This record gives sequence, structure tokens and C-alpha cells, in this order.
Amino acid sequence: MFSIRYRHLPWLILPALFLLIGCLRLEKPYPQKNSYRLEAPPETITQQLLSNRILQMSKFDSAPAYRSKGFIYRTGEQTWQSDYYHQFFTSPAGMITEQCRRWLQETGLFNQINQSGYPPPTDLLQGRIVALYGDYRPGHQPMAVLELRLTLINETSSPAQTVLDRPYRRSLPLADNNPTTLVNAWSEALTEILREFAMQVQQKPTP
Repeated sequence: MFSIRYRHLPWLILPALFLLIGCLRLEKPYPQKNSYRLEAPPETITQQLLSNRILQMSKFDSAPAYRSKGFIYRTGEQTWQSDYYHQFFTSPAGMITEQCRRWLQETGLFNQINQSGYPPPTDLLQGRIVALYGDYRPGHQPMAVLELRLTLINETSSPAQTVLDRPYRRSLPLADNNPTTLVNAWSEALTEILREFAMQVQQKPTP
């Protein structure tokens, strides 16, 4: 009677074991999502400051390809890739706008950076992200690419007059493919762009 009751037991256990093993194999750990932000450390401007100017900054616009938070990589002449697991902490346009505002405020180029529209601004700064990606094309040196178009408008003239309107592009070499290396290079590129922008603003005559 023992043999009749238990002789089919192995055939019942084996499918359960196979099912358990299959479940364990399916439960693979997913890659962890990581969030980053650009940092443009302020620096002292030794040349002429626009101490009588009040700057109004609009939130920067962005080309459609760079509106999402995920990093963008160029992987070929006609191929691009979005990275779901490495992304910016906030939208690139909002993040870069805030970094530019902070840099200009703390370096003291303008007397005041206006966010509310009061007091009335003497100048208006508009920006657009034209390019923001890691260039990892085979056969090329890996590069961090950042391009902004900055437009400075004199609001005191009638009609308002465009003082500066030009692209600022930086392509900085990368030592490796680590996302942190890419973020640091983007931050350096942003700082260089702001430094060049400040120098050109100082060279323009003020009313």
C-alpha cells in the first residue's frame, strides 16, 4: 500500500521544482536608475560689471530631441539612443536655465536677475538647447556635446533691440564611457559657454 500511495510522488514534485527554478531565473535584478544634474560653478568676473542692468530670464526652450530627461547618445552617423537608466534629475531646459541664472547672479555681471518681471528689466535673455548628447560613434573620440543659442535683447530701446543672438557650442573629449564623466564634461562645457557669453556682453556698448 505504501508503494501505491507514494510511487507517483516524484512525478508530482518534479514539475513543481522546474516551475520554481523557472521563477527564480525570471527574477533577475533590474539595472538601477541614476539621476544627475549639471553644475556650473560661479566665478569672479574681473572685467566691467553691468551694475545698472536688470536681467529678465525666460525659461529656455529645447530642440525636441533633448526635452526628455534621459541621456541621448549618438551611436552612428544616422543612429541615436536614449538611456532610460541614466537621466537628468529635472528637465534639461529647466536645469540649464537655473544653472545659467545662478551663474550670472553669483558672478555679478548684472545688478539683478529678475524672475517675476518686477522691477522692469533692462535686458531679456532667451535660450534654446540645440544639442546635448554624448557622441560615441565607432572610430571617433568620445565627446560630450553641448550647444546653446543665447539671445540677449535690450528692453530699454524702442523698439527692443537684439544685442546678441548666436550659438555657443562645445565638444569636449571624454576619457571613458562612464555617465559621470559625461555629466562632468557637460558641466564644464556649460561653464565655458557662460564665460564666453559674459565676455561678449561686456564688450557690447550699454545705453
